[in-house]
Amino acid sequence: MHGIGSGPGAAPSPPAPGAGPRRLLAPGRLLRPGEAAADGEAVHRGPYAVVSLATSGFTPMRDRVVEIAVVRLDANGRLVDEWATLLDPAPGDVGPLLLHGLVVPDVAGAPRFGDVGRSLLARLEGHVVAAHRADLTQAFLAAEFRAASLLPPTFPALDTFRLAQASIPTPNHRLPTLAAHLNLAPPTGAAADDARLVTGVAAAVLGRHREAIVYPVPAPPALSGPAPAPGPARSRSHRPPAPATDPWLAELLAGLRMGAREAHDPRVALYVETVVGLLARGRIVADEVRELGGVLARSGYSAADIRGVLEHLLESIREAAFERPRLGAARLRHLRAAAASLGSPGYFDDLVPPPAPPAPPPGSGSFARPVRKPPPPPRPPARLPRCGHCLTIGHYTSMCPRRRRPGPVSPVDPVAPI
Repeated sequence: MHGIGSGPGAAPSPPAPGAGPRRLLAPGRLLRPGEAAADGEAVHRGPYAVVSLATSGFTPMRDRVVEIAVVRLDANGRLVDEWATLLDPAPGDVGPLLLHGLVVPDVAGAPRFGDVGRSLLARLEGHVVAAHRADLTQAFLAAEFRAASLLPPTFPALDTFRLAQASIPTPNHRLPTLAAHLNLAPPTGAAADDARLVTGVAAAVLGRHREAIVYPVPAPPALSGPAPAPGPARSRSHRPPAPATDPWLAELLAGLRMGAREAHDPRVALYVETVVGLLARGRIVADEVRELGGVLARSGYSAADIRGVLEHLLESIREAAFERPRLGAARLRHLRAAAASLGSPGYFDDLVPPPAPPAPPPGSGSFARPVRKPPPPPRPPARLPRCGHCLTIGHYTSMCPRRRRPGPVSPVDPVAPI
């Protein structure tokens, strides 16, 4: 094993002088047509290990890994084995429930990352590590390895997010969107479920570009001899239920364009993906959005930054809604509820539902499906005069024959001057 002693109590070997800090994951890149690999780059024809994490927040140096899953594939893409375990981040917290479906009692007594670190490295050796947004996975794992006093080698990595941008034609490349496009199970927040989803995305990418993906470092060779002990592990006692999404909202949100900040900042991307997953359920989620905003604020983002991210998301929703053929009153209520959830209840007040389509002209139907003639509009009732004295219809009170008319009034005598 590179960089780690063979004995259970061996100290990690220091890096070579002048080598500088090493990255845990070195992502590969896709060659352009006709481009040759640079010196030191090579195509990988061996096995892959898909890694997925559940974390307590968005910041690697502050938050912790609370669950990890590894799905290993052979060189032909066939499943070799799966491994997943909960991790106790004590004394840290597990973070919001909506991120992963876990609470503190679920991870109490689970192994620490230091207890499974060596077993994890043994599973990754000889493999290319595949992860969705490998930069965020690299940052969380590197922080955990440092806290456990382990010095891992550098693994070649397949970033399914970056390579999906070049090979899968979807408006954005969030995991729920890719799952719908590839007919895969949607993400649930459980590390094992998300690892299987990333496995499907990696298979789609490799099926199109396997020979055009080159990696800057070779995979560390696996240890010779017997396979390492699996190490302690604790699986979930329950899985988060599959999210029940509104079909129209889910389709609308899958068509949102991704902003530049989301595309280049993995913490913002994880925040937006979680918010979009909440909105797809079609209910007001203002409390959950505020909780997520607090987690992002603890990562160093200001209130203005978070407001800008949410306003860009709302504007993307507006653009996607305008591309739909018809926006009725019920769907407009969905949009206004989403805006209220994101803290801007009046964002879509300028939108009004379109008028109802006109009725087809009489006789325009076929023999198979005739069109019913629309009924004539109701006539307004005739407004006839009604007497307020005798209550008879036909005259007003001033012309009532039963009313006694006053006699002539005698003229008033002029007033003599005083």
